[in-house]
Amino acid sequence: MTSFFIGFLSMALADWGPLPFEEEIGPAPIVKQHPPCSFHKLTHGVKLPKDPEIYWIRRNKRSWGSPRLIDTLIRASEEVAWLAPDADPVSIGDLSKKGGGHLPPHKSHQGGSDADVGIFYKKKKNGKQAPGFKLVNKRIFDHETNWIFVRALLNTGHVERILLDQSLVDELRKYVIEQGEMTKEEAHRVFPAKFSQSVWLRHGVVHHAKGHADHYHIRTFCEKKVN
Repeated sequence: MTSFFIGFLSMALADWGPLPFEEEIGPAPIVKQHPPCSFHKLTHGVKLPKDPEIYWIRRNKRSWGSPRLIDTLIRASEEVAWLAPDADPVSIGDLSKKGGGHLPPHKSHQGGSDADVGIFYKKKKNGKQAPGFKLVNKRIFDHETNWIFVRALLNTGHVERILLDQSLVDELRKYVIEQGEMTKEEAHRVFPAKFSQSVWLRHGVVHHAKGHADHYHIRTFCEKKVN
């Protein structure tokens, strides 16, 4: 198992907490101090900068997030561009609006900690992304490129939860086991089977949510709530 999973899995096997970021080569980056945040408003919002070489922004006015979320999306997108250079830029959908607050039709996406991102699929080549999210099944699911992206998200140490359709969660679990990235026990902890309890109360990181066969829902940690 590669070294960058050691810290991550120690958290996944226990309870929620900050995740260390460890690269295989070179010194660890300086950890930024992120401001307090809320899941209901966005008081320290940052606009996702345009960078069409590594990601597409679907709705410019809905591309505001916390510094932590913006850092996470940029770093994961850069990792895909580096390790899968033939893949399309990441398709980034709704984050939050400037200042946060209710963002129809979402129940979340209010405080800059949530982002919707397209799923990589295969069509003549790997690493395809649709500017408008595309329904993906296991037949066209691009295991390699999606794992590069998800692994990069996990390695930032910023991600609390990634929501995805269970059929695709199962594909990722199977892939990381086959590739020797995780043991079966570790993979089942990170990519658990379908749970019955409320989505935000479950253990694990990448798990099922209805209506997520065409995109990831990514939630980053919040430093602490503000009034």
